[in-house]
Amino acid sequence: MSLSLGTLASSVIQPRRASLILAAMATGLLVLPGLLDVRTVPIRRQAESPPAPTPAPAAPAVATAPAASQPTPGPEAAPLPSPAERPQLWLMTSVFDHGYLQLEVLPQDSALPDHGPATTGENDGGRAYLAPLLPTAAPAWRGIIGQLVVTDSGCQARVTSLALVARLTGDAAYAGLSHDFTPDDLRDQGGRMIAARLDGCAHDRYAHPAAAPVLRPEPLVRPALARAARRAMLASPTTTAAIAKWTEAALAGTWQEQVRWSEQVLRHPRTKATWVLSHAHLSPEDCGTPTFSLLGVFRVGDDGALTEASITELEDLLTIDAIVDVDGDGQFELLGTPWLGLDRVLTRSDGTELDRLSLPFYGCPC
Repeated sequence: MSLSLGTLASSVIQPRRASLILAAMATGLLVLPGLLDVRTVPIRRQAESPPAPTPAPAAPAVATAPAASQPTPGPEAAPLPSPAERPQLWLMTSVFDHGYLQLEVLPQDSALPDHGPATTGENDGGRAYLAPLLPTAAPAWRGIIGQLVVTDSGCQARVTSLALVARLTGDAAYAGLSHDFTPDDLRDQGGRMIAARLDGCAHDRYAHPAAAPVLRPEPLVRPALARAARRAMLASPTTTAAIAKWTEAALAGTWQEQVRWSEQVLRHPRTKATWVLSHAHLSPEDCGTPTFSLLGVFRVGDDGALTEASITELEDLLTIDAIVDVDGDGQFELLGTPWLGLDRVLTRSDGTELDRLSLPFYGCPC
């Protein structure tokens, strides 16, 4: 007799879970911590309605975990900020020990704004090209000069000027060059952008206007909700498909030994809704090793039940370094990095990419 991990996870939230767990233990199947906790939290799919109330049994076999503190009216009852009031977020980079906001990505085939002489050199383990924009260049961005911004660390700085920035890392030979990178090579083959220079805060990850703060959720300690989210993740078809990639590769060990889990229970600062985010990812140790990054998003109802908002495989986001609400719509955006950790990516919680700070790598990662 054998049981898959997905089958076991499904059985944990079914009435006959005790017999199935014992059978799974008899097979030697590894059970992740938290799956045998006797307290469970109801889990509903989006289309399901809350169950009709029934008389409470005299001696309930399973105790429902207490709900998070009662939410105030949800996103539908709280008016969205006007477009002018909605917060903005700019990804940041450091160039020659100065902080810059990425305002606009410039594709490789795009025309460059008029700029002055460039400075080039080593920069944070890579190479950088930096040239000030002429006063007539990038008129759409001139209004940002003088603006006060706040970074993710709380540092405050003002925008002083605009610049053309290009960055890359690696070996010129991998870029098809027979010589070292020249200034023109850096400009043409680097990740290019129109950037805003700050008078401080050189090494932070993102910034927003001081007058329009980005909304950051309040972390809560709710272990039962975190365990319930992980159980739902393990039982989902998305997770089953991801595990199959690992199984088909016939690697040594088990995916349970390699997967990294994290759960966060968060209260939205404006809507007061409580959410649970469960993230599971496998990072490749060698080239060709299967990898995946899965994110489950669940809303906590007034009755303490979790409603699945989404369980998604994030295509290009292995780490989640920050969770924010950029546009004030009551939903979360994610800031993290893909494999190699060179780019910084801003996505919606379903993995839709919103912005990317790209650092092209010329080399072999293996």
